[in-house]
Amino acid sequence: MALLADHEWNCHCRWSEPSLAWADMTTEPTRHSTPPVELPLRWEREPDPAGACPDCAELVAARSRARARGDRSAVSDCNVLLRRHRQGHR
Repeated sequence: MALLADHEWNCHCRWSEPSLAWADMTTEPTRHSTPPVELPLRWEREPDPAGACPDCAELVAARSRARARGDRSAVSDCNVLLRRHRQGHR
């Protein structure tokens, strides 16, 4: 193992010792809470089925079943599919 020269040893020790200057560089933690982020609410009506389309009727029925079991994610999925499907009726 090679020995460090005196100047290398001194430099190494200087950096490894705790320094009081480090305490001067830290900041105080935030002691107050930041205001909450307000997200916009979407108040869009749910899409209605287009006429007598059996695919639209099935999506509406699936949405009703999902709502009855409390599955809001599936309700949202049915709404998206119904909106996309209605575009084909135009």
